[in-house]
Amino acid sequence: MPLLPRLLFLAAAFIALAVPAGQVCAAGDPSGVWAIRAGGRVLGLVTVVRAAAGPTGWSVDLDRPAGTVFTSSHVARGMTAVREHRRLRSVGVSGDSLLLKYVDPKVGQADDVIVFTPLADGFAAWGFKDAPIEPILLTRAQVAETVDSGWIKDRDYPLDEPWPSNPEMTRMFEEDQGARQGAHIDWDVVSAQDSARRVRTRALLDAGQLHSGDDYERAAFIFQHGDKPQDYLLAHGLAIIAAAKGRRDATWIAAATLDRYLQSVGQKQVYGTQYHMRPGTPTTQEPYDRGVISDAMRVATGVPTQASQERQRAGYDAQAAAAPPPAPPKP
Repeated sequence: MPLLPRLLFLAAAFIALAVPAGQVCAAGDPSGVWAIRAGGRVLGLVTVVRAAAGPTGWSVDLDRPAGTVFTSSHVARGMTAVREHRRLRSVGVSGDSLLLKYVDPKVGQADDVIVFTPLADGFAAWGFKDAPIEPILLTRAQVAETVDSGWIKDRDYPLDEPWPSNPEMTRMFEEDQGARQGAHIDWDVVSAQDSARRVRTRALLDAGQLHSGDDYERAAFIFQHGDKPQDYLLAHGLAIIAAAKGRRDATWIAAATLDRYLQSVGQKQVYGTQYHMRPGTPTTQEPYDRGVISDAMRVATGVPTQASQERQRAGYDAQAAAAPPPAPPKP
């Protein structure tokens, strides 16, 4: 059966992948009880027990509401009041991951291999092997936690996935923002630093080292400060992921990256986030197509209305007029 219909419409197992090299905690202990949560509630429990020595000596129990379906964007739906219990056995290992198969496979599940990977800091990933979908995150369950009831079958429940932020991405974002503070900025120096940050951020992306909404929003700002259309287009994609991962305020950088991309390819911006200030000339947002996006859409995205933008533009001009003239060159 094609992967996408299986994910969307069958009451399948939790969806996840083995985590790319570099994210696995070599000392991670898979044993214990792990929880998948939605809205702060326990949606499922995975109990991992060492049953015998060797790579196949692991037993896993999966408890969740029957009928549970997960979409590719990690939204749960279809939960019923019936509790379902499934058992899996280990069939091998891959790096620090356990490879599991159902003891009692349902129709279409006989060939499914489930990957369970312990990560650093009390997290783990769980799901189908080789599925082209980002891992679902599990966290260590508290003592005596049970699977919650009262789920509404026809309601969508986004999963709680508190991926820890990448510390290197955090540091680079702070450096990016700090470089733009102060009255006297050497843009030649900042430009070189920006380029190095983009190279390193791209490497983190390609290695699968970024997971949290914060990671993706910070990466969006790094590429927003690029120097070519592809940088701004990538920044736009990163901002969309950040918003999907719970950073609702990332909609602003999503709008700004689209505007910057459009202007960089000779098109008109549509949100009005881009201001161009040149000495001796009024601040302008042109080229700007003001009719594509309504003010209601701007507000929903976290972008000021056109009236607010005009006040902001006038404010920039007032600041420029009030600034002292540059000192004459020394004789």
